[in-house]
Amino acid sequence: MKNTPLQQTFLAVSLAAVFGLTAGCVTKAPTRSGFIDAAQPMVRSKGVMRAQVDVRSDPARLTQIRSVRIEPAKVADGVILPSGVSSADIALVLGEIDRQMCFKLSRYFDVEPSSPPSAAKPLIAASTVRVALTGLQQTNPVASVASAIVSRVVPGPGSIRLPLGLGGLNVEAAVDLPNGGGEAAAMAWSRGASVAFDKGSLSAVGDAHRFASDFAESFTALLVGPDADKRDVPKSDPCSQYGSRLNLGNRALGIGLGLHLTNPAAAETSDVNAPAAKDHAAPLGQPASR
Repeated sequence: MKNTPLQQTFLAVSLAAVFGLTAGCVTKAPTRSGFIDAAQPMVRSKGVMRAQVDVRSDPARLTQIRSVRIEPAKVADGVILPSGVSSADIALVLGEIDRQMCFKLSRYFDVEPSSPPSAAKPLIAASTVRVALTGLQQTNPVASVASAIVSRVVPGPGSIRLPLGLGGLNVEAAVDLPNGGGEAAAMAWSRGASVAFDKGSLSAVGDAHRFASDFAESFTALLVGPDADKRDVPKSDPCSQYGSRLNLGNRALGIGLGLHLTNPAAAETSDVNAPAAKDHAAPLGQPASR
């Protein structure tokens, strides 16, 4: 069947997007802001898909981690973010980083409250997880909507993004043992949206918001190694302050629109306590097995 002029136009635009990859937000090397000790060497992780990751770890110290206290994510000192990104947008990204870090780490470690200790909740010695936003590339909502339309009209797998207004996320993180026990691991992580398989968003920080989950997954993999087993979420969920881990309605709506929705999206897509194969995250250096 011969394509209509409209279909031919959409096809031409989509092909231009695919072949215009170099004009898009190609993932750059991780930013080093000084939030983690820049004097200590790091190794570029191999085999990591669609992100660039620098890591370092102390296997002996990693085996000592039993519980973690996650400090609220912050913007690293001296970082200049796009002028089109509001303070509310930044808070949205920082909150999603906190949310995803709690969800991911709690499947392997006890998570202690980050709030000040009290008589009811005395301070428990735990390793401290520190995270900082070191860069953010803005998402273009108009281009995202156009991309969603192209993805609907042109047959093919996944989403297609026009090679403009592609967002990204840069993060640094470290975990320190309690009582001055030293740094156990650190990571500098970067990912930019691509013209294929990355949904757009109506938010100026849509890509950065979505990549928070990928970052948290990578950092958790660095701490636990590739062969660690997930444990069930405790009945008293330590991450309950971030809302439900399952938000299938939000996810379904995002699929229907062909866009990523930033109002808390699902961290998991199935029963959080369902038996699952071991997570074989992309290798990140040589983390210690637990």
